[in-house]
Amino acid sequence: MLCCAQQSPLDIPGLHLWVRADSNVVTATGGRVTDWGDMSGNNNHLTQVTNNYRPILTNGLLNGHAGVVFDGSNDNLFFPQSAEIRTVFWVMEENEGATLSFRCMLGDDDKFDFLRGAAGEIWNT
Repeated sequence: MLCCAQQSPLDIPGLHLWVRADSNVVTATGGRVTDWGDMSGNNNHLTQVTNNYRPILTNGLLNGHAGVVFDGSNDNLFFPQSAEIRTVFWVMEENEGATLSFRCMLGDDDKFDFLRGAAGEIWNT
């Protein structure tokens, strides 16, 4: 039987962004996320200055773990570097009965990578 050494996302070559809901999250009133610190060492910290667009940090969301909840309407976070992102790992759940619509899960003002499709697919590129 092989034993695996503990691995970290920092072991991944070319890592541009790494955030965890249980670390480096700054919140305002009501648990709204103002800043989410990038743990990759690249200073690609996520931020949101507009209170109504801030997602909410929720403790004990999934098996006792924290999560950042986006409302599916206008919540978003910005990061400073637009890198060519090839692989993204998300743990996410859509609310039951949510209206199927286009939602950009990762992108910027002129790129809409990882756009959630209207038919319910996870993303549409």
